[in-house]
Amino acid sequence: MSKELEFYKHIFHSNNIKLTTKRIMILKIFLDHKNDHLTANEIYYLVKKICPSIGLATVYRTIQTLLKLDLLEHLLLEGRVNCYKLFFNEDTNFQVHNKHHPHLICLGCKKIIDCRYDFSQYNFINTVKNQINKDFLFKITDFEMNFYGYCEKCSGKKSK
Repeated sequence: MSKELEFYKHIFHSNNIKLTTKRIMILKIFLDHKNDHLTANEIYYLVKKICPSIGLATVYRTIQTLLKLDLLEHLLLEGRVNCYKLFFNEDTNFQVHNKHHPHLICLGCKKIIDCRYDFSQYNFINTVKNQINKDFLFKITDFEMNFYGYCEKCSGKKSK
């Protein structure tokens, strides 16, 4: 088992959740597609190639487990499409990514680009959260930030 899988195995074990063979296969799909935001159907299609007996329900249950463990990023796109990406940082400690980062979503090709910024230098996020809490008595526990536009490839097509 790779160091990456050992990292996730430890998280499952420390939360008293069984890491089944099928869950390992789904984790491998995420690890093989680290830079992609995948839909449940895409995950199902990819894992079905290596495990024909797996069911779509198993994929959905595994996604829910990974979300519960806070290991999976959930992104809801226009058209109500749910995409998922494993939080993962390739440093030697196998730390989980900071999940609060913007996404750049191309309206042309639908490409999703992770925009990794250190938000500690941008105090406006905390300012907005605090103002919302004050004005609406609403405590924010999570947020998403998506920017829609055209990637370099698609914006080049539009200017021609």
